[in-house]
Amino acid sequence: MAVPIGSIIRHHCKSHNIKNKDLAKMLGITNDGVYKMFSSTNFKTEGLLKVSRMLKHDFFRYYQNHLEPNVYGEKQKLHDENLRLQKENHELMLENELLKKVLNLTKSGS
Repeated sequence: MAVPIGSIIRHHCKSHNIKNKDLAKMLGITNDGVYKMFSSTNFKTEGLLKVSRMLKHDFFRYYQNHLEPNVYGEKQKLHDENLRLQKENHELMLENELLKKVLNLTKSGS
């Protein structure tokens, strides 16, 4: 399955208010070249690298799922699990502090 990289670049430009003529000037291409780029699903590595650098955005990451779908999915699952455990740990630490205070109050009140 092809990555619609041209559409992704167009969406990025639109969401960052980058006009086609400004993009053409940045990349040293014509306005027609910009429209061709937006409709493309096939980029040379050097061209995509240039676009990524000019727009300060890693467009190569959109290919990651096509190269290593299982690895990416596992990384995401581990990241999500890590966040969940950090939150749970924080809640447990708060509960532990509260229980210590209750225990201290109980000891001092006896």
